[in-house]
Amino acid sequence: MNCKIGDKVRFLNSVGGGIVVRFMNKNIVAVQDEDGFEIPVSINEIVVINDKNDNIFTSESYAHRPSSVVNEPKKDEEEDEDEFPDFYVPERRQEEAIDPTTNNYNVLLGFVPFNKQNASTADLDIYIINDGDYRIAYSIGKWTDKELLKPIGSGLMEPDSKERICTLNREDFSKLQVFNVSLIYFKNRDFIPVIPDQVNLELNPLKFVKANSFKANDYFDEEAVVFTVSTSAKSSEPVLTISPKDIESALKEKKDVRPVLNLKSTPEQEEIDLHIEALTENSAGLSNGEILEMQMARFTTVLEGAIISKTKRVVFIHGVGNGKLKHEIRKTLERKYPKLRFQDASFKDYGYGATMVILK
Repeated sequence: MNCKIGDKVRFLNSVGGGIVVRFMNKNIVAVQDEDGFEIPVSINEIVVINDKNDNIFTSESYAHRPSSVVNEPKKDEEEDEDEFPDFYVPERRQEEAIDPTTNNYNVLLGFVPFNKQNASTADLDIYIINDGDYRIAYSIGKWTDKELLKPIGSGLMEPDSKERICTLNREDFSKLQVFNVSLIYFKNRDFIPVIPDQVNLELNPLKFVKANSFKANDYFDEEAVVFTVSTSAKSSEPVLTISPKDIESALKEKKDVRPVLNLKSTPEQEEIDLHIEALTENSAGLSNGEILEMQMARFTTVLEGAIISKTKRVVFIHGVGNGKLKHEIRKTLERKYPKLRFQDASFKDYGYGATMVILK
């Protein structure tokens, strides 16, 4: 598609259009709509229009808005046309703002309904918000049934900025979703380093079907659901050098402070602890995948036994953690045991970290 900055375009695969204001890369342009919002879109999904053939952009906001014009190179000054045909690279800014000296970081995900009038059933635009003093490099993916991450978006962001990642269909939220967000923090000046983050964010579909879940916020004009991914609100410690002995000691302390569960099993209800410490005396050296495999093997064995012995309920205590074990348990129940019912176990007795399976 041959287009340049300032062209009026229409979207091929959706309603609307706008004006091309900048090129994000060779294949993606930013199109500014009538409300002044920039929408990333593939060059192959737009068509250039003119005033004679289309009058969808007749509002005064467009008629009098100066475009971000970048001088197009003259024929004798053009770069290698064979490398990027029909593609003009905007001029780089000569001066760049220096990042703040403060060292706060706060990264969030925002879910904004595409249809404001029917938020509980509308498709959702996903935004990543960098509400901190650091620049970030981010990668967002969604866990698949094959234990792989399906990429959703990635990029670089300046402090105090937000970017639209994509639009997810409402059908994508009919089941529990686990998103993975990886973050690296940096600045364009001397700075205190922050440990890179990798966070699994569990998205409960019930959160997105209740209209009152979408609330006024500091980041969007519309009501939205906003999740905190990583923040320095509680602590902002610089990176320290940690010795292997420190790590071993910390792991030992972590094991020592985990409360001992007083499990109670009756013919009507069985309680099973799926923490790796309850399954093996020595988990050192096991990878995350091997640990999950052991936990799921225990889960399947117990569940099959409960079905045979006609136990009414089984409570699997998986803990909170990063949500991966809980996600795997519920995915297995939906796929292999569709006739069984399950729910969060009693918060009073187990907190957030247990699932009750009802066999009959």
